[in-house]
Amino acid sequence: MFRVVVHPEAVRELNAIPMSHRKTILSVMRNVLAEQPTLERRSRVKRMRGDFYPPYRLRVGDFRVYYDVDQRRSEVLVLHVWEKGRQSTPPAVGPIGGRKA
Repeated sequence: MFRVVVHPEAVRELNAIPMSHRKTILSVMRNVLAEQPTLERRSRVKRMRGDFYPPYRLRVGDFRVYYDVDQRRSEVLVLHVWEKGRQSTPPAVGPIGGRKA
């Protein structure tokens, strides 16, 4: 079981999303990321290619949750929650404390 930690930037992004969508996103995050965050699923979890950070993306309807996984600490760090179709990629926001995992 993984502990899911939401970065302050992702909290701000979640708070900007309508409540009905936010509840769904949080529910899926709890179910998928706490259990098997690195298991790629065709329609949900994708490991990003190349030098992309954060390395994982979870699809929840029209929203995308970008996160990193620390296997050693059994922790998932959610860095961004963005609506699908956003033109820019997430900036490299590292874990609290400033270092990338």
